[in-house]
Amino acid sequence: MTNSLAKILLIEDDKSLGESVSKALRSTNYGVDLVGDGISGIKAAQNNRYDLIITDMRMPGADGLDVIEALGPQLQQTPIILTTAYSTPEKAIEATRLGAYEYLTKPLDIEVLIQSIEKALEAARASSNETMGSEALPTEPQTLIGSSSAMHEVYKSIGRNADNAATVLIAGETGVGKELVANALHKFSKRKEEPFVAINCAALPENLLESELFGYEKGAFTGADTNKAGCFEQSAAGTLFLDEIGDAPLSIQVKLLRVLQEKKVRRIGSHKEREVHCKIVAATHKNLLSMVEQKTFREDLFYRINVAQISIPPLRHRRGDIVELCKSLLFKRGHEQGITSPSISKEALQLLRRYNWPGNVRQLDNTISKLLIRSKGYAITKELVEQLLRNEEISQPKNSESLSQIVSKFLDTSEKDQKGDAYDSIIEAVDKELISQALARSEGNLAQASRWLGLSRLTLRKKISKLELTNYR
Repeated sequence: MTNSLAKILLIEDDKSLGESVSKALRSTNYGVDLVGDGISGIKAAQNNRYDLIITDMRMPGADGLDVIEALGPQLQQTPIILTTAYSTPEKAIEATRLGAYEYLTKPLDIEVLIQSIEKALEAARASSNETMGSEALPTEPQTLIGSSSAMHEVYKSIGRNADNAATVLIAGETGVGKELVANALHKFSKRKEEPFVAINCAALPENLLESELFGYEKGAFTGADTNKAGCFEQSAAGTLFLDEIGDAPLSIQVKLLRVLQEKKVRRIGSHKEREVHCKIVAATHKNLLSMVEQKTFREDLFYRINVAQISIPPLRHRRGDIVELCKSLLFKRGHEQGITSPSISKEALQLLRRYNWPGNVRQLDNTISKLLIRSKGYAITKELVEQLLRNEEISQPKNSESLSQIVSKFLDTSEKDQKGDAYDSIIEAVDKELISQALARSEGNLAQASRWLGLSRLTLRKKISKLELTNYR
């Protein structure tokens, strides 16, 4: 299908922007109908057939979410792209869950918009029956923070996976906020009134982990004085969050696999099987595929828990969110410490923004708490931040791996697998990390990142596409 056959409805109350976007899309051979408000957009979509709809979020009369709700029956055939200058995690999750294909923040990059249109039309052609849901989300306090493109991918993944029964694997470094994402999957689902039960597989010895997960009958072992329901039973029809599942012993992995396969659980010391109705969300900071290769994690369990995956970017890959996080944490921790109006200088914020944060959001949270204590209620200064971060650097464990050792690992893997791809593998790994960091530092600005890297913008775009990176504009 050529572009000239694709008809687009553009709903935009900013006349100048609407005309500018329309002109750009028509020059790419799309047919475009432009309307200036949500109500007119709903009427136009109900009376005409469009291949795709682009709608602004905030408009008088009917906003973008109203448009999506009103056109619910048509969403199966017509992908919707939502644009907004007023982005929040809740709105991004809600829009995706209601059925929006894409959620773009203003100012719009026409190239990115056109790429999104092409992907949406391709997806619509491939599967005209795919939807994301049809009910509005509840209004919840903001727990997930960040307006970067990388975090918007996380919000969209939450919206796509909140209501289905599929097992979700949340992957990310220590401290990125995996439990917050698990909580969001629960709170934005139809299971929200049911229990949310969390257990850390790395925090308990094997025998205690087993009894906590599966429960036990009275007399099953010394100290089992009463019957106890395990986490699967406690979760009922809610959500069970298995944190750090990569640390579960192999003996526990076998039993977890059985529960996931049969949807039944048996308490220790009992022959009775009880049905499992909860949604399973697992999380890990480890490379489970590598563990599968090393025989320390079961391959069959990996595929059972990895039905849907949400990858949370490290804080150094979304530096644009750091100031927003700092302000939120200052308010939260300041309130806990009795500081009604905590303040911080711009220079201090910039220092925090440039820091690498190996411990991610958890480390930033801890640092903000320390800064508030040391500032004694006064404004947090650049000097105070410098002093504290210097101490953080001294106390951080150093990575002892040299470049030579890293290269040696790639060669070992290639020799073991006999694939002969060591060169391509290490170049791709370096490319991905280098480009990811450049995009993070430039807050997704391709022009700036390409200048730093000494690459043309076209070459950088090709590499981004090949490496499947998303945090750019």
